[in-house]
Amino acid sequence: MRAIPTTLFFSLTTLCAGSVLVAQSNPRIVRDIQPGGLSSIPDDFVDFFGRLMFRASAPGLGHELHVTDGTADGTVLVTDLYPGLSSGFPREPVLLGGRAFFSARRGNNEGTELWASDGTKNGTVLVKDISTTGSGQPRNLVAGADTIYFTAATPATGEELWASNGSDPTTRMVLDIVAGSTSSAPRDLTVAKNRVFFTASTPGEGRELWVSDGTPQGTHLVLDIVPGAASSGVSNLVALDSVVYFVARHPTKGAEVWISNGTASGTGVIKDIFEGGGSSNPVGLTRVDDTIYFFATDGKHGAPDLWRTEPVVGSTKMVADLTPAGRGALFGETLAVGPLLFFAMRTAAEGLELWRSDGTPLGTGLVMDIRPGPEDGAPHNMTAYGARRLVFAANDGATGVEPWITQGLTKNTVRLGDLRAGPASSSPGPFLTSGSILYFRAQTDLGSELWRYDFGAVTTPIGRGCGRDDRIPTMLTSDPVLGRNLEIQGRCAFGNATCVVQLGVLARYDFRILGCQPYLDLLVPYQPVAFGTANGGRWGATLFLPNQPSLAGLRVALWTWIFPTDAKRGFDTTNAVQLTLGQ
Repeated sequence: MRAIPTTLFFSLTTLCAGSVLVAQSNPRIVRDIQPGGLSSIPDDFVDFFGRLMFRASAPGLGHELHVTDGTADGTVLVTDLYPGLSSGFPREPVLLGGRAFFSARRGNNEGTELWASDGTKNGTVLVKDISTTGSGQPRNLVAGADTIYFTAATPATGEELWASNGSDPTTRMVLDIVAGSTSSAPRDLTVAKNRVFFTASTPGEGRELWVSDGTPQGTHLVLDIVPGAASSGVSNLVALDSVVYFVARHPTKGAEVWISNGTASGTGVIKDIFEGGGSSNPVGLTRVDDTIYFFATDGKHGAPDLWRTEPVVGSTKMVADLTPAGRGALFGETLAVGPLLFFAMRTAAEGLELWRSDGTPLGTGLVMDIRPGPEDGAPHNMTAYGARRLVFAANDGATGVEPWITQGLTKNTVRLGDLRAGPASSSPGPFLTSGSILYFRAQTDLGSELWRYDFGAVTTPIGRGCGRDDRIPTMLTSDPVLGRNLEIQGRCAFGNATCVVQLGVLARYDFRILGCQPYLDLLVPYQPVAFGTANGGRWGATLFLPNQPSLAGLRVALWTWIFPTDAKRGFDTTNAVQLTLGQ
């Protein structure tokens, strides 16, 4: 165990002046962007390197691009894309290379096209006018390591898969899957390592699973699961390193969970859960670390139960024999928060309420009957707040739909506030964490505006690790409470590898070292503060955080080098973890 150097903390305190945050006992509005009871309707949130970028309307403007640092004065218009009361309506933002990319329109003949912004007016530019005679309508944007994938349409090609590396010359249609003006209409775009999996529809094969590396020759049908023009109904794609899991219906095996590495021979059913041609009808596929959870029926235990699988032969098994029942959908949203799976499930006794699982029968259960009795608490808009907490909207029957927070136990599940007093609802959401601040939209007497909540000590995973395709290194920590140990846990692919945990400031720019993103600002002092040795692919370390009140609210970051590995560069790296220190 090594203590974090006090001198480094003091230097970071100086460099991060102004970033100290005081924990709030209640949520508060960031800024009344549309005064007078009107609504700015903030939406399409993205964490823009510690600030929140979003769309909102303002006096004299339509719905345009804004950014905030969490303060009223720091909440500003980036640029009026479509001047006047008309709306540029930026949507679906994703990050690449230090900029946000999104679809938007402006007041000329360009229509809705692909744009990029560095958070400034002059740095907000049209990337490419995809359809010169109308709107390219880019949508379904997802970001890979160095490429943005999306769908777009032109009169000549219809709607097809496109890709961009951030400039006009590199923005191109990947492949006209259905030649001519007919569309293949790619959907369900899911990045897995350096490829994107998606569904596309063709006259000969119906809608099936495809994969692309961003080139025409690297774009192809994975497998025609239902031969001929019929479709297999591929859906619920979830990436785990370089493979994807998904649901599909086979003529003889019914609807089951499948796995694919992008080749026909590497695509198949993980387990015929409902044997004999029946369908287990899996839903809710969700990744938690190296595990995929889902709900399915095996034909032996009645209602759908919770199952889990890993990329190991024979790993698919039932976690818990659940008893969902009642009218309406049996399951709602699912979300991974640290090592836990949270999900909404309906039962006859409790209605639709919040549940959790740690992957064991004893660790699977009801978190809280938020609205006591068979009525629905209806948890929704689930969002991770740091690595240990779930934030969501729910209705307790007395205060309407309001924001809630939990760490997975009844005793730590609480309503954050009754923002709209009495039975009326503030209907909070969407939620998103930027830095250590939880942002969300809420409806009050001030209209539908942007709100914030600060918990204090929060750990937030940033980015993804850099390593071999089948096992990307990861790192997670406990909450950074001053005067206590910070527990660090990680995963890598190599036994006996040395893991060096670096402490510094999170970078606000995007760059690579031999293909790996450092995440720390290398222009600011940083240094190793802990060491671990990977045994069986896992490693751990402990840091003691000095009990110095002046450090409360300070944001720092951890990031780990792992060596030696079999990569040509000789090392792998983890994701980063941003720490907001608190009491």
